Amino acid sequence: MTWWKDIDIELNRKLDGDIKEYLDENAITQSIRNIILTMLGQRRRRPTFAYGVHFLLFEQVEPSTAQQMADLIWNNILAWDNRVILEEVIVKSDPDNHKYDLSITFRIQGKHTPDPYTYKEIIYAA
Repeated sequence: MTWWKDIDIELNRKLDGDIKEYLDENAITQSIRNIILTMLGQRRRRPTFAYGVHFLLFEQVEPSTAQQMADLIWNNILAWDNRVILEEVIVKSDPDNHKYDLSITFRIQGKHTPDPYTYKEIIYAA
């Protein structure tokens, strides 16, 4: 049974020519990615959508910036996707490589699974 279905926002196509689709946890993972990586004002008709982490990428790569990023991501996911039950948002700073390692652990509203889902992303500083 499919709960959610989203199209690929990059409009990649399947072999039959239709636009690729994401189902259930993959649709929600794509939504989380969009919330994190969308810059404020980037979406037409939704100028307040998200509040990406972009402005923090010009700050010093250090634990305090990583914590700010984690708090921002937590609040934005709660604000923009009510399908997600967040369990943990961890952002680790890696100043030697000018990046942040992001890990989000979540469950899906109404979908009972024994293990939570995890979304990981590497975010490079400017």
